[in-house]
Amino acid sequence: MRLLVLATLVARLAAALGAHGRSSVKSKTTVVEGDMVQVDSVGGQVGVLLDDYPDSLQHDAVSYFSSLSDAWWTTRAQKQVLLGQYRLTFRSAFYPGKMQLMLPLVYETWGQLDFTFTSTPAVVNIDGHTLLTRTYNMRTYILGLKGTAVTSDPALADIGGSVTETWTMPADPTLILQRTGYACMDEDQFPRNSVDG
Repeated sequence: MRLLVLATLVARLAAALGAHGRSSVKSKTTVVEGDMVQVDSVGGQVGVLLDDYPDSLQHDAVSYFSSLSDAWWTTRAQKQVLLGQYRLTFRSAFYPGKMQLMLPLVYETWGQLDFTFTSTPAVVNIDGHTLLTRTYNMRTYILGLKGTAVTSDPALADIGGSVTETWTMPADPTLILQRTGYACMDEDQFPRNSVDG
């Protein structure tokens, strides 16, 4: 499954950060300038590997997983995006001259990632495997200090500058270690809880 990731420098920000104290203490305000990078994942495909079920139960599995809510499918897509975090963390090893471009992942809430499903569940064949999948788009923003966007990627030097990366990700983000070995994680459990989780 291919996942297209597009990062665009959309703004340079100036934010006023106020320090609030007791009424007897004067408040200080600090202006911080920064970069805001919009990250879009277009055409992501997440699913359930039906090959894991006997032929006699695949129809029931399709009915069951098709009936699940968008929240269930979003959790699955979040797991898939988490697998990409390894590549973003060690981006310089995959793309010479480029540095980290970390997504704002908060494992407990995932509030910073906006997922929109563009299809209903459908049975598809990917590389000889039968899966029930849904297609999604994901958007998030990365905020950093002024000049950090260009440090991550020279293409992000100017507002409107963008970089596109295409990744091949497992459509079913579960049992990755059993299916791919350490292709998306390492022995030290990075991303966290990836090997045992």
